[in-house]
Amino acid sequence: EYLSVQLAERRHHAKLLELQALQMQLNPHFLYNTMSTIQWGTIALTGGRNDASDMIENLSDLLHYVLDSRTEWATLREELAVTESYVAIQKIRHQNQFDYICCCPQEAMDARVMKMMLQPLVENAVRYGADEAGIRTVLIRAFYMPDGKQDGQRQVCIQVQDHGKGFSQEVLEQF
Repeated sequence: EYLSVQLAERRHHAKLLELQALQMQLNPHFLYNTMSTIQWGTIALTGGRNDASDMIENLSDLLHYVLDSRTEWATLREELAVTESYVAIQKIRHQNQFDYICCCPQEAMDARVMKMMLQPLVENAVRYGADEAGIRTVLIRAFYMPDGKQDGQRQVCIQVQDHGKGFSQEVLEQF
């Protein structure tokens, strides 16, 4: 009788896990399809592409990238593409009050990087990276480290720069 109860509990737990996996699979598809419908509805209402439809498209690209749980890694090319979707949204929100420059050589585009590594850095640069005149420029650079290899692979250095005043020496010393 004890084994029978244990078996029934395990079957119930397995069914619950199966249902949760199905829900996780359906939710992103529902989200993408809904956003696509909203995007096309916006285009139909206004007679063409507009800021709202562009933001929906970029947000959909961003969410699709984030919610793809098959891997935690991406190529630099993929990471930059989703970063550009994020930047496009921010440019609309901030009425083009900042410039975005990407200086990454083609040879570095296939380098493997952690997903969503750049977005928080770019977000910080957009929020706090203005110079004294209020001008914001976000620059992403990538380059191979000279003589830098790990496991036989060349290491890529990726920098996100802005023109903000940065941290004081006192704050930096706390880290």
